[in-house]
Amino acid sequence: GPFPLVVYGHGQSLGVKHYRNTFEHLAKKGIAAMHPKYDTGFFDQNWYRMANDYINISNCVLKKYNELDRKKIIYSGHSKGAYVASIAAGVAFDKTNIAIPRAVVLFQAAGADEAAIRKIDPKVALTVIYSDQDTIVEESFSRQIYNQARVTHKQYITVKSYPERKADHM
Repeated sequence: GPFPLVVYGHGQSLGVKHYRNTFEHLAKKGIAAMHPKYDTGFFDQNWYRMANDYINISNCVLKKYNELDRKKIIYSGHSKGAYVASIAAGVAFDKTNIAIPRAVVLFQAAGADEAAIRKIDPKVALTVIYSDQDTIVEESFSRQIYNQARVTHKQYITVKSYPERKADHM
């Protein structure tokens, strides 16, 4: 250590087991990954409470494990988790918080909150990823996050399908 930390928000219908291979890959590279349980169930839509839970759980992990590098934190997520991570990245700067993201990586965001997006610190690096054959969430959410973020360093990545491999929501 100290080890960078990826805080990864799960999608609405996928639990931690679906992201296990990604977490193990990160661990092999010397990157700690956590999967905060921020929602109360499938239909939970209290976005700001979930974002605060995402942050508070991250703070607890950072306080417990001194070997984590507080200057190398990435907020990330897929679908519902990307939406929550984007809000958390905005509100993280409004509170006493040690889990300040230095980068945000969002996959197939299931929503966009303009007020939170505009509060993301301009020094945060932002990556927004969308797949060309996603039929679950609208690309407009990913585009809105990318366009409204007032960050200096940002990129938008479109994952393209191949005939043998469809780049869908999952």
